[in-house]
Amino acid sequence: MAEDTDKQAQQTSHPLDVKHHSPSIQEHLDQLLETQADSGEKAGQQESTPRSWVLQVKDWIAGTWVQVMRRWQWPALHALVQKKGIKSRDHANGVVQTKHQHGQVDLHAFWQQYQIGLKWLATFLGLAIVLLYCLSPLGTAQHYRVEGNTEIPDQQVLKRAGLTTGQSLGLIMTNQSYFSKLAKHNDPQIANVHFEFDWPNTIVVKVSEIAMVGYVQSGADYIPVLANGQELKQDKVTGPIAGLPVYNGFTKRQKRDQVLKQFAQMRLPIRHAVSEVNWSPTKENPQRLLIYMNDGNVVLANADDFAKKFKFYPSMAAQSAKPSLIDIQMGAYAKPLS
Repeated sequence: MAEDTDKQAQQTSHPLDVKHHSPSIQEHLDQLLETQADSGEKAGQQESTPRSWVLQVKDWIAGTWVQVMRRWQWPALHALVQKKGIKSRDHANGVVQTKHQHGQVDLHAFWQQYQIGLKWLATFLGLAIVLLYCLSPLGTAQHYRVEGNTEIPDQQVLKRAGLTTGQSLGLIMTNQSYFSKLAKHNDPQIANVHFEFDWPNTIVVKVSEIAMVGYVQSGADYIPVLANGQELKQDKVTGPIAGLPVYNGFTKRQKRDQVLKQFAQMRLPIRHAVSEVNWSPTKENPQRLLIYMNDGNVVLANADDFAKKFKFYPSMAAQSAKPSLIDIQMGAYAKPLS
């Protein structure tokens, strides 16, 4: 009796154990479970219709995109799809087919790869737009604006640098060193040239000049001389131009170049007020300069520091009622010439 009771308990404790039932009962249970699962899915869809709609759209986009990537044999995205089935578009028949398998797409990893793809696409499109702009008429220089020049005319700067309208903006901006060397070769007064781009098609030409500080006399001709001591023999003239002094009496090129360099450091109005600069050493001062001004005054100065002391000249000249000798060698004082 005890053994019969144990067998009955084991049978009642496993009412759904399909091993102890006939095949017809097994089929009935399978149908029952599938019905319950379908009813649960329908209920969930009714309770959260907006969310289900969004998920369906995401699944559709993901499925379509992955199918395209598969056609392109993109391994990175192909590996993201678990081979269990997703919605796919049959492009040959123009219909949407659904694989009825328990499959899904790893959407998080997919969107990461999708964003990377978009970045590469944006980079490619950006480069393509820049290339098309450079090759189109919009990518050519239509205007030039010259800045930084005080002595060299704008058109002369452009001519010396070989710049003309219609040249490629990309060519100009990527070959600045070439145009700068060309400008310096054609005009010794140009120290450097560099460019800046101004939208949409204007090039700003920044010029650094070497100041022209006067003339040196050679026979009947006057040769322009720059602050670095270079003589522009090709630009010689028969007489000095007003506003630039003549340098006389220098027996050593080194001393003259030292004076030229200092003279270029003075303010432009004072430089234009000088008529002659003469090397005039004495036993007491072997560095003495004798400088004649356009207003009739005469200045005595030292060759090694006259640029610093010349800042006192305007005020001293204003206090002199008539032409005076202004001495700035040791101190600073003035006395009438007569």
